[in-house]
Amino acid sequence: VAAVYTALVKNEAVCEGYARSYNLVADLLDIPCICVDGVNKSSNESHAWNEVYIDGEWYVCDATLGVTLGSLNLSNYSTNLIRDDEYLEDKDMIKLTYNFEN
Repeated sequence: VAAVYTALVKNEAVCEGYARSYNLVADLLDIPCICVDGVNKSSNESHAWNEVYIDGEWYVCDATLGVTLGSLNLSNYSTNLIRDDEYLEDKDMIKLTYNFEN
């Protein structure tokens, strides 16, 4: 809950806060959505993102990609709503856990 509050009210978050906030909004809109936690294979840095269920398929939505130091870069959103395998390959990621608690 703290991560969602910080992301939505204080506009301060890391990837987990964005993922949890996205999941909350998707839940309110009755969009099937899960939070996913993973790690970058090269840097060993952890990361969190979402997957949404649309037309019978799960797609990645990573709300963190457009945010850098408080500014919004919309060009980074080209990797949203792509298949899971494409995202994992593009970002060199491994999934670790699914649907951690909001």
